[in-house]
Amino acid sequence: MRRLIREQQHSPAFNQAMKILRRTAAVLLIIAITSFSCLMSVEAYRTKFIDMVIRVFNDLTDYRFRLSESSTSNIASLPHPVLSNLPHSMYKTDEHNSDNSYAVTYESDNGDFLDLICTFIFDNTDTHKLIDSENAQTAECKIHGESATMIEKNDMITLIWTHDHILFHLYSNLSAEQCRTIAEYIILEDF
Repeated sequence: MRRLIREQQHSPAFNQAMKILRRTAAVLLIIAITSFSCLMSVEAYRTKFIDMVIRVFNDLTDYRFRLSESSTSNIASLPHPVLSNLPHSMYKTDEHNSDNSYAVTYESDNGDFLDLICTFIFDNTDTHKLIDSENAQTAECKIHGESATMIEKNDMITLIWTHDHILFHLYSNLSAEQCRTIAEYIILEDF
């Protein structure tokens, strides 16, 4: 009732102008929201290769990775990492190669070790890592500009990150800073 009384106090031209102004504002708001959401989805689509889902249980964390778009990459193109910046006392003790993964272990005589596993992520399949995270410290960092997760528990470091279609999993008893530096200096032969 109050609205009707207010409208009757104004001239018909003023009421018509207010209706047009409200409609114009609503249309502009819809255009702005649509434009912004399209722009954001296109940018996210361009830069994101791999979707990551993290499920946290009481004492474990399950990291699942899946390609967010179809890939034309060939499995034969899985590059082997070249590790540099390792402590001089470390030497290669084990190396495994399969169709979709590569694993290497470095050790030293004083008990230090470093394991690196590279896994190729296929189209339409989940690749996952199950990590013991009970009472662990978790931090996010960047490796080669990509988001990485660092988990520290019982003086052991686990680093997980992706680059293009490859999942990297580094596990070591070296310090967190040493592991991060080694990961930053990993060179992929075919990239």
